[in-house]
Amino acid sequence: MRVLSPAGSKDSNNRQTPVASLDALITQHTSPNYRLSIATPCNCTDLRSVTFFSCDSQAAASVHIYGGALRAGIRKASLHLALHTKSFFPQDMPPKTKGKKRKTGEWKKKKNSDADVEAEAKHRLVLLEKELLQDHLAIWKDEARRAKASENQLKQRLQGLAAELEGARSEGKAIFAEMNRQHRALQVEMEARSKHLEGEVRSLQEQLETCQREAEASRKEAEQALGEKDRTLAQLRAHVTEMETKYEEILDGSLDLLLAKLRAIKPQWDETALRLHTRHKELLCQFGLNPLDL
Repeated sequence: MRVLSPAGSKDSNNRQTPVASLDALITQHTSPNYRLSIATPCNCTDLRSVTFFSCDSQAAASVHIYGGALRAGIRKASLHLALHTKSFFPQDMPPKTKGKKRKTGEWKKKKNSDADVEAEAKHRLVLLEKELLQDHLAIWKDEARRAKASENQLKQRLQGLAAELEGARSEGKAIFAEMNRQHRALQVEMEARSKHLEGEVRSLQEQLETCQREAEASRKEAEQALGEKDRTLAQLRAHVTEMETKYEEILDGSLDLLLAKLRAIKPQWDETALRLHTRHKELLCQFGLNPLDL
């Protein structure tokens, strides 16, 4: 049983570890009594979990390793499991002895050799733990170096941003000062303009009031003149009517008197006219003229 990322794993130098190498490691450290599992989390490519299971599922050993310490991690996990189950891999087992049935002394020697093998396994485990710790220390130093570089970059970036912020603040202050100056200038101009317009409004209001008073006076004068004119016309019409009546009476009296005088003097004029007519006729006859021909 093993769990691997699709593209394999990476070592401490950020180099890709091919899947075939992991298969070789698993094959090397697999026996009828054990199963090996190598898991790489999806969110951390440098972290691996190496786990050995005994086939009877009664014991297991798991080690978390970083970077390229995969082989040492497998070795450490196998030794952990061997110490718990008292069963070692072939490369950790002591060489087998051939012969007949061992005696009691030989059995004791075998126990001593097993104790030596266990002590050797513990010693190897300590060495592997030391190597792992050294690998981890190197990785952590590299991480610290990268963190320090990132910190320096961030400091430089922060300084640049601080300079940009200071420039933006200075520019903002300059813009604010300029806008404030323009605002004050516009405010002064608007106040002067407002005062000027207020003066014009007052002057126009005074002129309007004067014109209204003059118009009212003119209207009253016109009404008064029209009233006087109407009264004068009425008086004149009455006077004319009166004069017409008087003149008519005078003319009627004069004509009546004239007619009376004419009627009185008409007989005299008729007699005089007859004498003149007769005289003229006699004169014409004296000259041999016929009055009828004329």
